[in-house]
Amino acid sequence: ESSMPRVPTYDSPQAQVGAQPFVPVRGAEVPDVAGQQSRLIAGGLKSLGGALNQIELDKANEANELRVQDATNQAIKARTDLQLDALKLQGRNALERPDGKPLPDEYADKLKEQTEGIAKTLGNDAQRKAFQRQSDAMTLQMRGTLAGHMMEQQKVYQGQTWKSTLETATNQAVLLYGDETMRKQSTDVIRSTIDQMAEKSGWDKATKDAAYTDAVSPMHSGIMKSMITGGNANQAREYYDQHSAEMTIQAR
Repeated sequence: ESSMPRVPTYDSPQAQVGAQPFVPVRGAEVPDVAGQQSRLIAGGLKSLGGALNQIELDKANEANELRVQDATNQAIKARTDLQLDALKLQGRNALERPDGKPLPDEYADKLKEQTEGIAKTLGNDAQRKAFQRQSDAMTLQMRGTLAGHMMEQQKVYQGQTWKSTLETATNQAVLLYGDETMRKQSTDVIRSTIDQMAEKSGWDKATKDAAYTDAVSPMHSGIMKSMITGGNANQAREYYDQHSAEMTIQAR
């Protein structure tokens, strides 16, 4: 009996197991890799889209500029041809146009007709607006050039008119040499014309007197020749004595 194992009993005090605090176990944080990639991809696509849009915009602008430059070249050629044509007009032809328009207006209208035709070949409003600015500046420049040409031709026309007046007065006196009234009238016209020329040009008295002598000498010489041809040598001698002081040495 003493050799049999003893079975412990639990009626004696035992060690108490205290309640332990509950600590939840959490798994490791998992990064949102997929979300980050999506955002990066979206941002990249947006940047790419912006770059592509800018490339397309640059290409469109380049195409517009190229087309406008081509149209401008055509307009420059048209303007050059028209301006050269207008500058060939001299004197009265430059001042009195068949349609009654001033020279700058006439040729500005001609240029406008050609530039409007060129504008119709352009592909969009941006091109047309850019070309319009170029053609307007071109037309304004041509107007200024032709206005200056008209001022110069006004002087040329005045000179042509004075020359024609002197020639007409001389021819009248020579052809109607027997009419003393016509001779005097022609002399007065020559004197008046030289006075106008002197005033316009600012000549002094010596210059004006020399110009009058140069202008009236052909008339006196022509009258005397007509008298001699008509068999009136004595009359020609008398005329010479009266008017030789107004004649150049060569004419005398």
